[in-house]
Amino acid sequence: MKKFYIAFIISICCIFASYSQIPNGSFENWSSFGSYEEPVSWSSYNSMTATLGVFTCEKGSPGNPGNYYLKLTSKDLMGITVLHGYAICGTLDIDNDILSGFPYTGRPANLTGKWQHMIYGQSQGMVAVQMTKWDEETQSQILIASLEYTLTGMAMSWSNFSLPLIYFDSRTPDTCMIAFISSGEIPTINDFLYVDNLSFSGSVSGIEESDLNVMQVYPNPAKDQITIEHSFEIDGSSTLLITNILGEQLLTESINSTSEKINIESLQNGIYFVTLKSKRGSSTKKLIINR
Repeated sequence: MKKFYIAFIISICCIFASYSQIPNGSFENWSSFGSYEEPVSWSSYNSMTATLGVFTCEKGSPGNPGNYYLKLTSKDLMGITVLHGYAICGTLDIDNDILSGFPYTGRPANLTGKWQHMIYGQSQGMVAVQMTKWDEETQSQILIASLEYTLTGMAMSWSNFSLPLIYFDSRTPDTCMIAFISSGEIPTINDFLYVDNLSFSGSVSGIEESDLNVMQVYPNPAKDQITIEHSFEIDGSSTLLITNILGEQLLTESINSTSEKINIESLQNGIYFVTLKSKRGSSTKKLIINR
Protein backbone atom coordinates (compact mmCIF):
# COMPACT_ATOMS: atom_id res chain seq x y z
CA MET A 1 0.00 0.00 0.00
CA LYS A 2 2.85 2.36 0.87
CA LYS A 3 4.55 1.72 -2.48
CA PHE A 4 1.26 2.40 -4.28
CA TYR A 5 0.81 5.66 -2.36
CA ILE A 6 4.34 6.82 -3.20
CA ALA A 7 3.89 5.92 -6.87
CA PHE A 8 0.55 7.79 -6.91
CA ILE A 9 2.13 10.92 -5.41
CA ILE A 10 4.99 10.80 -7.93
CA SER A 11 2.57 10.49 -10.83
CA ILE A 12 0.51 13.43 -9.58
CA CYS A 13 3.67 15.53 -9.21
CA CYS A 14 4.74 14.64 -12.75
CA ILE A 15 1.33 15.63 -14.12
CA PHE A 16 1.43 18.92 -12.21
CA ALA A 17 4.96 19.63 -13.44
CA SER A 18 3.92 19.02 -17.03
CA TYR A 19 1.21 21.65 -16.67
CA SER A 20 3.34 24.23 -14.90
CA GLN A 21 6.53 24.27 -16.98
CA ILE A 22 7.41 25.22 -20.54
CA PRO A 23 7.92 22.03 -22.56
CA ASN A 24 11.58 21.64 -23.52
CA GLY A 25 12.29 25.20 -22.40
CA SER A 26 15.99 24.31 -22.16
CA PHE A 27 16.03 23.14 -25.82
CA GLU A 28 18.10 20.11 -24.88
CA ASN A 29 15.81 17.67 -26.71
CA TRP A 30 15.58 17.58 -30.50
CA SER A 31 13.88 15.29 -33.03
CA SER A 32 15.44 14.40 -36.37
CA PHE A 33 13.41 14.60 -39.59
CA GLY A 34 16.11 13.51 -42.00
CA SER A 35 17.56 16.72 -43.40
CA TYR A 36 16.69 18.85 -40.39
CA GLU A 37 15.94 18.80 -36.66
CA GLU A 38 13.19 20.38 -34.58
CA PRO A 39 13.17 21.05 -30.83
CA VAL A 40 10.82 18.57 -29.14
CA SER A 41 7.40 20.16 -28.39
CA TRP A 42 8.15 23.08 -30.75
CA SER A 43 7.29 23.70 -34.42
CA SER A 44 8.85 25.84 -37.15
CA TYR A 45 8.77 26.49 -40.90
CA ASN A 46 11.44 23.82 -41.53
CA SER A 47 9.02 21.26 -42.93
CA MET A 48 7.85 23.83 -45.48
CA THR A 49 11.35 24.80 -46.64
CA ALA A 50 13.09 21.41 -46.37
CA THR A 51 12.85 20.74 -50.12
CA LEU A 52 14.84 23.95 -50.69
CA GLY A 53 17.49 23.00 -48.16
CA VAL A 54 16.72 26.15 -46.15
CA PHE A 55 16.20 25.91 -42.38
CA THR A 56 15.45 29.00 -40.34
CA CYS A 57 15.15 27.06 -37.06
CA GLU A 58 18.29 25.16 -36.04
CA LYS A 59 20.02 23.56 -33.07
CA GLY A 60 22.73 25.85 -31.74
CA SER A 61 25.60 24.75 -29.50
CA PRO A 62 26.70 25.19 -26.78
CA GLY A 63 23.66 26.31 -24.84
CA ASN A 64 23.58 28.67 -21.89
CA PRO A 65 23.34 26.59 -19.84
CA GLY A 66 23.36 23.08 -21.31
CA ASN A 67 24.42 21.67 -24.66
CA TYR A 68 21.95 23.30 -27.05
CA TYR A 69 19.84 26.41 -27.69
CA LEU A 70 17.16 27.56 -30.15
CA LYS A 71 18.78 29.27 -33.15
CA LEU A 72 16.45 31.33 -35.37
CA THR A 73 17.88 33.02 -38.47
CA SER A 74 16.18 34.90 -41.31
CA LYS A 75 17.28 33.39 -44.63
CA ASP A 76 16.99 33.90 -48.38
CA LEU A 77 14.55 31.68 -50.26
CA MET A 78 15.96 31.27 -53.77
CA GLY A 79 16.21 35.04 -54.24
CA ILE A 80 12.42 35.36 -54.13
CA THR A 81 11.94 36.49 -50.54
CA VAL A 82 13.52 36.45 -47.09
CA LEU A 83 11.86 34.19 -44.53
CA HIS A 84 12.17 35.01 -40.86
CA GLY A 85 13.20 32.41 -38.31
CA TYR A 86 10.14 31.27 -36.39
CA ALA A 87 9.39 28.77 -33.62
CA ILE A 88 6.24 28.13 -31.62
CA CYS A 89 5.80 25.94 -28.57
CA GLY A 90 2.91 23.97 -29.99
CA THR A 91 1.89 22.70 -33.41
CA LEU A 92 1.30 24.14 -36.88
CA ASP A 93 -1.12 22.79 -39.47
CA ILE A 94 -0.22 21.89 -43.05
CA ASP A 95 -0.50 25.56 -44.03
CA ASN A 96 1.88 26.55 -41.20
CA ASP A 97 -0.91 28.30 -39.33
CA ILE A 98 -1.03 27.93 -35.55
CA LEU A 99 -3.03 24.84 -34.63
CA SER A 100 -2.51 24.57 -30.87
CA GLY A 101 -0.31 25.51 -27.93
CA PHE A 102 0.46 23.36 -24.89
CA PRO A 103 -1.57 22.57 -21.73
CA TYR A 104 -0.86 25.11 -18.99
CA THR A 105 -2.68 25.97 -15.77
CA GLY A 106 -0.56 28.63 -14.08
CA ARG A 107 -0.80 32.42 -13.79
CA PRO A 108 2.86 33.52 -14.01
CA ALA A 109 3.98 37.13 -13.89
CA ASN A 110 6.90 36.92 -16.33
CA LEU A 111 8.49 34.94 -19.13
CA THR A 112 12.22 34.64 -18.41
CA GLY A 113 15.21 33.21 -20.20
CA LYS A 114 18.40 34.07 -22.03
CA TRP A 115 18.84 35.43 -25.53
CA GLN A 116 21.09 36.88 -28.18
CA HIS A 117 19.65 38.89 -31.06
CA MET A 118 20.60 41.24 -33.87
CA ILE A 119 19.09 42.59 -37.10
CA TYR A 120 20.83 43.80 -40.27
CA GLY A 121 17.87 45.89 -41.43
CA GLN A 122 15.18 47.91 -39.66
CA SER A 123 12.62 45.24 -38.73
CA GLN A 124 13.07 43.85 -35.21
CA GLY A 125 12.01 40.37 -34.15
CA MET A 126 9.56 39.70 -31.37
CA VAL A 127 8.34 37.44 -28.59
CA ALA A 128 4.66 36.55 -28.18
CA VAL A 129 2.83 34.68 -25.43
CA GLN A 130 -0.88 33.93 -25.32
CA MET A 131 -2.71 32.20 -22.46
CA THR A 132 -6.30 31.17 -23.05
CA LYS A 133 -9.13 29.17 -21.50
CA TRP A 134 -11.92 27.31 -23.25
CA ASP A 135 -15.30 28.84 -22.42
CA GLU A 136 -18.22 26.44 -22.70
CA GLU A 137 -20.83 29.20 -22.81
CA THR A 138 -19.36 30.98 -25.84
CA GLN A 139 -17.70 27.86 -27.29
CA SER A 140 -14.48 29.80 -27.82
CA GLN A 141 -11.04 30.38 -26.33
CA ILE A 142 -11.05 33.31 -23.90
CA LEU A 143 -7.89 35.38 -23.68
CA ILE A 144 -6.52 35.29 -20.12
CA ALA A 145 -3.12 36.89 -20.58
CA SER A 146 -0.74 37.89 -23.35
CA LEU A 147 2.70 39.26 -24.05
CA GLU A 148 3.84 40.95 -27.24
CA TYR A 149 7.38 42.27 -27.04
CA THR A 150 9.31 43.74 -29.95
CA LEU A 151 13.06 43.41 -29.56
CA THR A 152 15.14 46.57 -29.22
CA GLY A 153 18.83 47.21 -29.88
CA MET A 154 20.99 44.11 -29.95
CA ALA A 155 22.43 41.49 -27.60
CA MET A 156 25.63 40.04 -29.02
CA SER A 157 26.28 37.78 -26.02
CA TRP A 158 23.95 35.79 -23.78
CA SER A 159 21.77 38.17 -21.77
CA ASN A 160 19.00 37.50 -19.27
CA PHE A 161 15.49 38.71 -20.07
CA SER A 162 12.29 38.96 -18.05
CA LEU A 163 9.12 40.03 -19.88
CA PRO A 164 5.86 40.76 -18.00
CA LEU A 165 2.53 39.25 -19.04
CA ILE A 166 -0.60 41.40 -19.17
CA TYR A 167 -3.74 39.80 -17.68
CA PHE A 168 -7.25 40.47 -18.96
CA ASP A 169 -9.20 37.87 -16.99
CA SER A 170 -9.05 36.59 -13.40
CA ARG A 171 -9.60 32.95 -14.41
CA THR A 172 -6.87 30.31 -14.72
CA PRO A 173 -5.82 29.45 -18.30
CA ASP A 174 -5.76 25.93 -19.68
CA THR A 175 -3.59 26.55 -22.77
CA CYS A 176 -0.45 28.53 -23.53
CA MET A 177 1.30 29.48 -26.77
CA ILE A 178 4.83 30.91 -26.97
CA ALA A 179 6.37 32.17 -30.22
CA PHE A 180 9.77 33.62 -31.13
CA ILE A 181 10.45 35.44 -34.42
CA SER A 182 13.88 36.59 -35.61
CA SER A 183 12.61 39.52 -37.76
CA GLY A 184 9.60 41.79 -38.14
CA GLU A 185 7.46 42.40 -41.22
CA ILE A 186 10.48 43.15 -43.45
CA PRO A 187 13.13 40.53 -42.62
CA THR A 188 16.74 40.93 -43.66
CA ILE A 189 19.10 38.04 -44.40
CA ASN A 190 20.97 36.88 -41.28
CA ASP A 191 18.73 38.63 -38.72
CA PHE A 192 18.92 36.29 -35.74
CA LEU A 193 17.38 35.47 -32.39
CA TYR A 194 18.92 32.82 -30.14
CA VAL A 195 16.96 31.63 -27.09
CA ASP A 196 17.69 29.34 -24.13
CA ASN A 197 16.70 28.51 -20.55
CA LEU A 198 13.03 29.50 -20.83
CA SER A 199 10.77 29.50 -17.78
CA PHE A 200 7.91 31.35 -16.14
CA SER A 201 8.43 33.25 -12.89
CA GLY A 202 6.27 34.89 -10.25
CA SER A 203 2.50 34.68 -10.01
CA VAL A 204 -0.54 36.90 -10.54
CA SER A 205 -3.62 36.28 -8.42
CA GLY A 206 -6.03 38.61 -10.19
CA ILE A 207 -6.38 41.86 -12.13
CA GLU A 208 -7.52 45.31 -11.20
CA GLU A 209 -11.23 45.82 -11.79
CA SER A 210 -10.47 49.08 -13.58
CA ASP A 211 -8.41 47.20 -16.15
CA LEU A 212 -11.51 45.24 -17.14
CA ASN A 213 -13.44 48.37 -18.01
CA VAL A 214 -10.85 50.52 -19.80
CA MET A 215 -11.90 49.29 -23.25
CA GLN A 216 -14.75 47.26 -24.69
CA VAL A 217 -14.81 45.70 -28.16
CA TYR A 218 -18.09 44.44 -29.65
CA PRO A 219 -19.57 42.49 -31.28
CA ASN A 220 -17.10 39.70 -30.55
CA PRO A 221 -17.00 37.46 -32.55
CA ALA A 222 -17.34 40.07 -35.28
CA LYS A 223 -17.88 40.13 -39.04
CA ASP A 224 -17.18 43.37 -40.91
CA GLN A 225 -17.32 46.08 -38.25
CA ILE A 226 -16.55 46.50 -34.55
CA THR A 227 -17.31 49.23 -32.04
CA ILE A 228 -14.60 50.42 -29.65
CA GLU A 229 -15.65 52.06 -26.40
CA HIS A 230 -13.06 53.21 -23.87
CA SER A 231 -12.47 55.42 -20.84
CA PHE A 232 -9.10 56.82 -21.92
CA GLU A 233 -8.75 60.58 -22.02
CA ILE A 234 -8.63 61.77 -25.65
CA ASP A 235 -5.27 63.48 -25.99
CA GLY A 236 -4.64 63.60 -29.73
CA SER A 237 -2.22 60.68 -29.62
CA SER A 238 -4.67 57.81 -29.09
CA THR A 239 -4.12 55.04 -31.63
CA LEU A 240 -5.85 51.73 -32.23
CA LEU A 241 -3.78 48.80 -33.50
CA ILE A 242 -5.04 45.42 -34.68
CA THR A 243 -2.42 42.66 -34.82
CA ASN A 244 -2.55 38.96 -35.56
CA ILE A 245 -1.33 36.20 -33.28
CA LEU A 246 2.24 36.64 -34.59
CA GLY A 247 2.24 40.32 -33.64
CA GLU A 248 2.07 41.53 -37.23
CA GLN A 249 0.32 44.93 -37.39
CA LEU A 250 -2.57 44.74 -39.85
CA LEU A 251 -4.61 47.87 -39.16
CA THR A 252 -3.98 51.26 -37.54
CA GLU A 253 -6.61 53.89 -36.73
CA SER A 254 -6.46 57.25 -34.95
CA ILE A 255 -9.00 57.45 -32.12
CA ASN A 256 -10.71 60.80 -31.63
CA SER A 257 -13.65 59.89 -29.40
CA THR A 258 -14.60 57.47 -26.62
CA SER A 259 -16.75 55.43 -29.00
CA GLU A 260 -15.80 54.64 -32.59
CA LYS A 261 -16.74 52.14 -35.26
CA ILE A 262 -13.88 50.36 -37.05
CA ASN A 263 -14.19 48.66 -40.45
CA ILE A 264 -12.52 45.23 -40.43
CA GLU A 265 -13.70 43.91 -43.81
CA SER A 266 -10.07 43.55 -44.95
CA LEU A 267 -9.27 41.02 -42.21
CA GLN A 268 -9.70 37.28 -42.67
CA ASN A 269 -11.43 34.95 -40.22
CA GLY A 270 -9.21 34.30 -37.22
CA ILE A 271 -7.94 35.54 -33.87
CA TYR A 272 -6.61 39.09 -33.49
CA PHE A 273 -5.62 41.53 -30.76
CA VAL A 274 -7.05 45.04 -30.54
CA THR A 275 -4.77 47.45 -28.66
CA LEU A 276 -5.61 51.03 -27.74
CA LYS A 277 -2.59 53.19 -26.94
CA SER A 278 -2.53 56.69 -25.46
CA LYS A 279 -0.37 58.79 -23.18
CA ARG A 280 -2.26 57.33 -20.23
CA GLY A 281 -1.36 53.76 -21.10
CA SER A 282 -2.69 50.92 -23.21
CA SER A 283 -5.36 48.25 -23.17
CA THR A 284 -5.60 45.07 -25.27
CA LYS A 285 -8.58 42.85 -26.06
CA LYS A 286 -8.82 39.64 -28.03
CA LEU A 287 -10.97 39.80 -31.17
CA ILE A 288 -12.40 36.86 -33.11
CA ILE A 289 -13.54 37.39 -36.70
CA ASN A 290 -15.95 34.72 -37.90
CA ARG A 291 -18.09 35.29 -40.99
